Amino acid sequence: MIMLPLRSSFLRVTAAIALACGATVTAYAQVAERMGIVPPPKSSSAWPARFPRTLFTAKDADAAKAAATSRPVSFNLLPWQTPIKDQEGRGNCFAFAFTAGLEAAYRHKYGKVVDGKYQGPQWILSEEFLIHVAKSSLLNSPQTYLFENPSAYWGGVLGVVGDPMMISVLSEQLMNYRIPESQYAPYRAWDSSKSPPNSPLTSVPGLVQVAAKNNCTPVAVLNDKWNASKPKLDSAGQCTGGNCATQKQVDACEYTTDYIPPAASKNSRFGVSFSYKASDGSEQPGAKALTQAQMNDTDLVESLLFGGHEIVAELYLKWKRGPTIKTSFQSSPLWQFDGTVNDGGHNMLVVGYDRTNPSPDLWYFIMKNSWGGEKYYFVSYSFMKSALRGGVVIQDVVDPEAGKPASLARGGAWLGIWPVHHDAKSDLDGTIVIRRTFDPNVAVQPKAGTDIPLGDYYPSDNSPAQLVSGHMAADSTIVFEVKAPKVTGPTRYTWNFGAMPEKAAGK
Repeated sequence: MIMLPLRSSFLRVTAAIALACGATVTAYAQVAERMGIVPPPKSSSAWPARFPRTLFTAKDADAAKAAATSRPVSFNLLPWQTPIKDQEGRGNCFAFAFTAGLEAAYRHKYGKVVDGKYQGPQWILSEEFLIHVAKSSLLNSPQTYLFENPSAYWGGVLGVVGDPMMISVLSEQLMNYRIPESQYAPYRAWDSSKSPPNSPLTSVPGLVQVAAKNNCTPVAVLNDKWNASKPKLDSAGQCTGGNCATQKQVDACEYTTDYIPPAASKNSRFGVSFSYKASDGSEQPGAKALTQAQMNDTDLVESLLFGGHEIVAELYLKWKRGPTIKTSFQSSPLWQFDGTVNDGGHNMLVVGYDRTNPSPDLWYFIMKNSWGGEKYYFVSYSFMKSALRGGVVIQDVVDPEAGKPASLARGGAWLGIWPVHHDAKSDLDGTIVIRRTFDPNVAVQPKAGTDIPLGDYYPSDNSPAQLVSGHMAADSTIVFEVKAPKVTGPTRYTWNFGAMPEKAAGK
């Protein structure tokens, strides 16, 4: 049994839904069994409306189609793509598909294609850091378990309240946070001791190894076998059943430098533009979410591709292997819709289409997957019309500004576990955990000076955790309050990065 430091506001519990993506078609059933995947959930009415600012509108769709009336019967963006990657069995297809789209968007903005070959920056971005910053900074409401945020160690939407389309969550998170190139936060296998001998992931400790080293194995175990039951607490606050993973254990896994090295935040420069000036002069968000109906509209999908925009797609693996399609760049099976198949959810990047065959049954879209190898996937038009759940189109990306220091707040440098010590300027003694510097539950951040839940303060005397609420006064300064031990009412503090928090004047 585990002794729990609880907030008084806890005990609002609901069930989370587990949805994850497979590693390979042949191994999907084994992966699903290991990860405890349940059938795909129904679409949620809450999450699509969560970020109304970023929805792709009917006006947007009409404009995209009008601009693509002269498009050819076959078109692709293959020269703009980075190499195909391998998620190696972890349920992180959403991060791979989104990162692939982000990498392509950077190539469109900063490179060019000459004679069918890309010329320009060779930025390969970190899926691991994207997973980390996106999940650890979430704030579940209502709080379902003993932790307020899901762990990056968990696949799909394990630990996330509701039924989010994770790629739309990423599009919002990446308007606030930035990610580095993969060399600064390399992707990790689930268990590096079990990776194939020729896998580059064998040289990097896997999540199982990191969790064991940092005494947070219960967090890693949940990825193997998710426990969706609410925690059962006795009168002493001890967990006696259900999901007993604690916030401290989630934090220990998430914020150790064995998982995300400090160099990662110092080099986090890549992300989605919060806004940019479109060709018509209007200010538009850097990414927009497409509805299921829009993703089922093959005319719209073709139009967006012809306009130079790959689409991060969320779909259900309701498919079967069809006839082989032979092209100038590869020969691969055509994956056709099969409503009797239920292999869970997945994400891929749509990068092209082809309608040259006289038979519409053999028309296909080209998708970039994250199951390794060097080939793209061909999916039929019937699959697109029946198996797609939604999507995201990235319209603009931020300037990486390689010659300037990375933002502390946007680079995630503030996220972590920080020791604090009692002295003449502060009565805090223990640790402060900062899990977010932006509000993850709104499309537009509140006005400057508005406090949000940043994390928790854990006193050294092992008394219950206290909420840390505050805001960024500057990139290197947080102003916050916390109800410290033996202090009546909240006390305001100013905290400069790299220093100890100090009581604000008059507090």
